Amino acid sequence: MRGGGRPGPPVPRSEPRDEGVEPERVPGELDRQLGRFVALVGAAPTHADSHHDVHYDPRFRPHVMEWARRHGVRVRGLSGVAHFRKFYGQWGGETHLEQIGVEGLLRLVDAGLGEGVTELSCHPGYADHDLPSSYLAEREVELRTLCDPRVRTALQEMGIRLVGFRDLPALAAPAPGTEEAT
Repeated sequence: MRGGGRPGPPVPRSEPRDEGVEPERVPGELDRQLGRFVALVGAAPTHADSHHDVHYDPRFRPHVMEWARRHGVRVRGLSGVAHFRKFYGQWGGETHLEQIGVEGLLRLVDAGLGEGVTELSCHPGYADHDLPSSYLAEREVELRTLCDPRVRTALQEMGIRLVGFRDLPALAAPAPGTEEAT
């Protein structure tokens, strides 16, 4: 990926975050969540993710990766493709809506997207004021940005094709330094 020079959200930390969690319980919890997902959606997930990147924690990562291999599920950020995480509207305790508007997204893509398959990390959604989160307004801005027809048009003009995790086996060779979960 090419550099962009703009500040952005921090990269995932690898130091332990959840001191009270027993790593050996992770596979069972993942199995329970997979069962619930399939019951609700009626299909297997295309990928797995974790809140605040806890799947990067060295205590949990081996369990997550083994579970992913066993179930044929890719893991976000460890799927064998580049991971683009700068589309985030908050860091340093401050909101940066300019980072996640249409112009901000297109500037980031133009400055930081390399050749090949890249995974865009994003958090779109509707603000649910019952949800205890410091990232509510930003979710709605991300949603509006990603649904804006100017984004699709600009991406097409840049020669970028939108794909999903199900498309990866046919498109992506593992990126250098990443693990392939399937």
